[in-house]
Amino acid sequence: MLTPSPKIISLPKRIKPANENSKKRKLRSSTLHLRNDKNFVLSVVKECGTELRWASERLKDDADVVRSACEQRGEALEYASENLRSDKDFVSEVCRVHGYALRYVAPSLQDDKDVVSIACQSGKRALR
Repeated sequence: MLTPSPKIISLPKRIKPANENSKKRKLRSSTLHLRNDKNFVLSVVKECGTELRWASERLKDDADVVRSACEQRGEALEYASENLRSDKDFVSEVCRVHGYALRYVAPSLQDDKDVVSIACQSGKRALR
């Protein structure tokens, strides 16, 4: 008499959580319509600020969008419009939290005493 063989149970593969790379590709691979959709872009840059790079020019000049991107990652200032990178109040706000963002400020403000002082107060990396 044959004995039944034990059933081999296959466990489902572990589902990996979304990682930074999948977030980074979200806006890059989006349509032009979505790259110009403020709510969509806001939701993406809140997760990965440097995705601002792929937003429309109009949204790179939107203070709310750029602020959200910079709150998540100070380097996002690099992709902001020249208009915002030249706005002393705006860049001071960003540099107050992320001093190293000073390197992405418009050249006309990189020597501004007030902006540099604010950036330096936020950390040592400001002048690197």
